[in-house]
This record gives sequence, C-alpha cells and structure tokens, in this order.
Amino acid sequence: MTLPTPADVVASLPSGVQRLVVAFSGGLDSTVLLDLACASGRPVLACHVHHGLAAAADDWVTHCESVCQAAGVDLRVERVHVDAHKAGVQAGARAARYAALADSLQAGDALLTAHHAEDQAETVLLRLLRGTGVDGLGAMSPCQSFGVGSLIRPLLAYRRAELAAYAEARGLRWVDDPGNASLRYDRVRVRQHLLPTLESEWPGAVHALNALAHDARADREARGLLLAPRLEAALLEQDGPMRVSCLAAEPPVIQCLMLREWLRSGGIRPPGRRRLEASIAAFVRAAPDRAPEMSWPEGRVARFGDQLYRLPVGWPSVPDNEVVKGPEPRTWPGLGTLSWRPDAGQAGLVPTWLDAGVTARVMRPGDRLQIPGRPRRALKSLFREANMPPWWRLHLPILVDAADEPLAVPGIGVDARAAASGNAVALAPVWAPAERPDAPDWHYFQREP
Repeated sequence: MTLPTPADVVASLPSGVQRLVVAFSGGLDSTVLLDLACASGRPVLACHVHHGLAAAADDWVTHCESVCQAAGVDLRVERVHVDAHKAGVQAGARAARYAALADSLQAGDALLTAHHAEDQAETVLLRLLRGTGVDGLGAMSPCQSFGVGSLIRPLLAYRRAELAAYAEARGLRWVDDPGNASLRYDRVRVRQHLLPTLESEWPGAVHALNALAHDARADREARGLLLAPRLEAALLEQDGPMRVSCLAAEPPVIQCLMLREWLRSGGIRPPGRRRLEASIAAFVRAAPDRAPEMSWPEGRVARFGDQLYRLPVGWPSVPDNEVVKGPEPRTWPGLGTLSWRPDAGQAGLVPTWLDAGVTARVMRPGDRLQIPGRPRRALKSLFREANMPPWWRLHLPILVDAADEPLAVPGIGVDARAAASGNAVALAPVWAPAERPDAPDWHYFQREP
C-alpha cells in the first residue's frame, strides 16, 4: 500500500499556480486532500459548498470550520440552490457546486478536488453503460482549465483504502454523508455492487478501468494534434466558422472527427454519432442557396454559403411591439443595442418619426420595404441580397409605423416614405449585437449598410 504525500500535490500543479483552493466537503477524501495541501508549502483556501439537501448540512459547516481553524486555513462557505428538475438531484448538486467553486477562484488559483481511483473507475463504468463514445471513456482529467484558473485532481492514482490509511495515520477527523450510501443513485449502486463484484471476479479491475481512461484521453489528445492542420485550413479564423467545402473534401470518418472537435472548441457538446452523421450529410449536400440548420439540446449549427456557424442556444428575440421614441440608444439585454447615426440624405429616417415614436418588433412573413429609388420588395429578398445570415434576421429589430408597416431595418435601409430628402439631416439605424462568444458573425453589423 502506498500513501499519498504533499509532493503528489505539488507535482500535479501546472506552472504559475499561486494559491490552492481545496474543495472541502468535510468527508474522508477531501480531509486528506486538505491535509496534504497544507503541507505543500503553498497558500491554501478551503471552500465548502452548502447544498441545503441534508439535515446535517449545518453541522458539516461547523465541522469544516473546526478543522480549518485547527489547521490555520481560511474557509469559504458557499450556500447554493440545487435545481433538481432538469437532470436530478445529484446532477443539479454537482452543477451548483462547481459553479460556486468557480466563483471562489482568482487568476492563478488551482482548484483541487479529492477524486480517487475508485471514483474514476465508477465514472468510466457509468459512461460506458450510458452509451458514451471513446472520448467519454477518458472520464476525469487530472488537470484541466477551469474558470479563471485550473482544476486539479492529484489523488486519482490512489485507492480509497490508501486515503483511509493516511487519515488514520495522521489522526484526521471527518464526517460521513448518508447520501453516499443511498441506492437510489446510479453511482452509489455502481460503487456498492457493480465495482466490488468486478474486483472480486477480476482483481485489478479498478486499475484496468483507470488505465482505459488514461488511454482514451491520450487518444483524444493525439487525434486533436492530427486534426489541427485540417481544422486550421477549414476555419476562416481561429474558433470561427468552418468551410463546408473543406469538410466535404474529407472521408466521412474524418468529417465526424472534425465537426466534433470544432463543436467542442466552441463549448458545444457534440450529439451522438448518428445525429452527427445526419447533420454532416445535410450540410454537405445542401444547395448553395439553402441554409440548413441542425439543433439538439446542447447546441445549434447552421450553414450559410460555404460556412458552418455555431449558433447560441436560448438566443433572446426582440420584444414584440416595443415603442422606440427619440434618438437615445435602446438596449435589449443579451440581444443588442439600437442607436442612431446622424446621416444626410435618403439613408436615414426623418427625425420627426422618432419624435412621434416608432415600434420595434421581430420580422414577420409578408414584411416589405421600399428603399428610395428602388421598387418595393420583400424583406426576405433584401436580407438575401445583403447577404445577411438567416439567424440575424430573427434577432433584429424591425421598426414599423402605427399601421405595422416597416419603416427602417438596421443593415438594410429606410423606407422611401420615411427617408429624408436631398441633404436634409436624418438618422440612420445602427444595430450592435450583444458581444457574446457564441454569437456568430457579430462583425456583420459593423459594416456600412
């Protein structure tokens, strides 16, 4: 039996780490980790997340305060609300916990969690039984970026019995969470029944499952390196849209790998293999004038021209029938800001229209606009002529009069009946979408209409 040492903690840290933030539940594993971190010679902060799910939760806070006071370590207690409706109690608690832990980090911090070899083996088994792909078998990474810092799991190489032996040798005190013994949870059933059975029938099963996770992560890293030149050639800019022509030139197996990696780099969890293959077929085979879109709970992707774009999930729309009065900028949170640029001539709106007030709403079927000197045309045709991506059309304020007829559209123009004449002073609508990392082609509206 090998016991962990403070050197294990130090060796697991990436360069530049200033402070260790220990996820401290008060249980055996995190108590061992806190003790090791305190002996590492680095500044330490303990962070305890109070989920409010157990009757003894307040007692655990008191215990953690006592342990930290004795160790001379600062303790931060985060109280969270657990949303159990979407994915269940455990998943909701985990999401709330990691969000709170991320908030506790400063630049240069490393968050340390006490996951050990059995935890890793359980994760591999659960993912395997739920139908994960090869990448999912990589389970928990020993080191990854997290929030403004990093997330480190320095105890993955150790068995729980080795952590217990360390705690006994050091005379450490800890608490036990009864929830960790409840068979209503999949992980607990794997921990108490499946994994012990595997170990009894095939000694070394935990080690083998950990080795599988290691190999799966190494395989993913290797594939990433091999795909890098292809992705670089296919992307218009770093982390930008992907050229469909480059994707179509690759064999199907490479197409799947490229699209999956591109989605991940944009923070989108890829769909399963069948849906991924169906999406690729739809994008590659689409006619040039079509704009197919594929969506699933974790993301959306659309084709426009020769490019694929990652689209936001839950993108807000312009509130319907909202009055815009005067030239002051109007902001819709998470969507964008409408402002007015002084203009001379027919590119702008006569100011008296704004003095009286116009209405902003989303685009509707049948909307038409007559740009000065041109025939009246459908907005859909004008958008296509302006090469405006389809997704922006549904998140763009259309300014209409009292009869609900379009007067002005940012990026397109002003209707002839509301446009200024000659060199008269006018106001041209300018739309600046909210700067969000998942909003594609944001720079479209920085161009002159």
